[in-house]
Amino acid sequence: MPSNSLSELQLDRPLIFFDIESTGLSIVNDRIIQLAYIKYFPKKTKAEEATFLFNPEMPIPPAASAVHGLTDNMVIGAPLFKSKAETLLTIFSDCYYSGFNIAGFDMLLLKQEFMRAGVSFSYRSTDIIDSKTIYHHFEPRTLSSAYKYYCKKDHTEAHDALADTQVSVDVLKAQIKRYGAEEIKSIQNRASHDFFDSEGKFYWKDEQLHFSFSKHKHRTLAEIVEKEPAFLDWMMTADFSDEVKQIIKDALKGKYPAR
Repeated sequence: MPSNSLSELQLDRPLIFFDIESTGLSIVNDRIIQLAYIKYFPKKTKAEEATFLFNPEMPIPPAASAVHGLTDNMVIGAPLFKSKAETLLTIFSDCYYSGFNIAGFDMLLLKQEFMRAGVSFSYRSTDIIDSKTIYHHFEPRTLSSAYKYYCKKDHTEAHDALADTQVSVDVLKAQIKRYGAEEIKSIQNRASHDFFDSEGKFYWKDEQLHFSFSKHKHRTLAEIVEKEPAFLDWMMTADFSDEVKQIIKDALKGKYPAR
């Protein structure tokens, strides 16, 4: 390990940090588009790093491209994962693994890709040092932890409805004191955006519906109907609620809701 805080882990095998960009979040159905890693070795000061781009052998959904910026045109000439599987197996075998939420997604999708390529890749849960797991262990996201953080008190009656309600009052008071009322209201306004639908996919601004997600975030629905209707066609086939699809269907017919 390099002579920094990583060496304090005193690991007996290489530690490889990695991240994956994919066509979606399904371990079974989606594919890896991009994989980057930085690999640290015991008793070596220089790390090894590389980035791989793959043709996923399936169209990249617009919603996925909106997240990572990778498109079908960018991967047309890229190799298939299976053509690099043996190389990646050499890189990833017999290591410790780290990254943010790799235990819940990246490791699982990587193993699935190896399986598709007919390559055996195995690891133990104790080989994973997941930054998200560590983060949530030391900074739990609960009402009790918020009370401790903002009010410097222990919530001794957690899950009693009235006690929880009073603690929520105290937490908001402390947040207002720390950040100021105007900042609290500003955060709330940014969070709500005066949503039109129950899923919060569209919000009102200047008497028009705007997207609250995807690469079209903060653009008007009318603009997307005019300039990129293919995105709306995709939404009609994707996993959105009937309510959202009805909004899209009406918009494609030139019918928009009025405030």
